[in-house]
Amino acid sequence: MLNLGVLRGQQDQQEKAQSLQTPSEGWVDLLVRAIASMPEDLATRIVNCIPQDYAVKILSSVSDPYVKFALILLTKK
Repeated sequence: MLNLGVLRGQQDQQEKAQSLQTPSEGWVDLLVRAIASMPEDLATRIVNCIPQDYAVKILSSVSDPYVKFALILLTKK
């Protein structure tokens, strides 16, 4: 006979393993949200530690028009 409890347990283990393997964008999203909620002086100090090319890469992955506008301002020479 088929033991459904065992199958459910295996499925739960697989789902937990997949949730632990979050993509690297997960931590980037958390970092961006944390910086956005900080006082401006602290956020500015942290953002100054992020290389500009990496900041551009982060912003390029977002499809919001305001973010795209900020990206244009950031990359203009």
